[in-house]
Amino acid sequence: RVIDFSIQLDVREANTKVLAMGRFETDNQGQYLGHHLGSLHSGLDRDLLRFLHGDGKDSQRMRRLGNQVADVVGKALQKVGYNGPVGVDAMVVHTAEGYKIRPIVEVNPRYTMGRIAHELTKYVHPKSKGRFHILPTSIFRQTYLEPTMRVENGRWCEGVQLLTDLAYPVVGFVRVCNPLCG
Repeated sequence: RVIDFSIQLDVREANTKVLAMGRFETDNQGQYLGHHLGSLHSGLDRDLLRFLHGDGKDSQRMRRLGNQVADVVGKALQKVGYNGPVGVDAMVVHTAEGYKIRPIVEVNPRYTMGRIAHELTKYVHPKSKGRFHILPTSIFRQTYLEPTMRVENGRWCEGVQLLTDLAYPVVGFVRVCNPLCG
């Protein structure tokens, strides 16, 4: 497994719309750790970027893949009467023949962490990079002494923003960094 990503869909009676594609991380057992906020391609190495863009010749490859997945998954869910949010987990793997995309690993007909990450991305300053995390509260407290987020023009620029109360055993938060912001 090289990268995990999700395709966020909105399934309606008449059509299915791709809302976003985003990269997430899991541990060795596949347990969700968090989502990158922003572009699917941000921070990937050159060879992987070249593969995702059809050896550098197809800048729309991933967009088309998202639309193909939306078509297949949307029609199947519409057939059973489902309308609503859907998260499709996918991955890029490295085999003896090179990189391969597994476009449908799991279909989640509900709001997912990927959908939350998509919505949170709207609050991240364009010059910044963000991550949406889920951690045990005890680890969060050891790592982040005081969660403070610097905001510029209504967008998160740098820092940590809590999304849940520290009274819970697990905490959701966003970490944003960028020395160029502001």
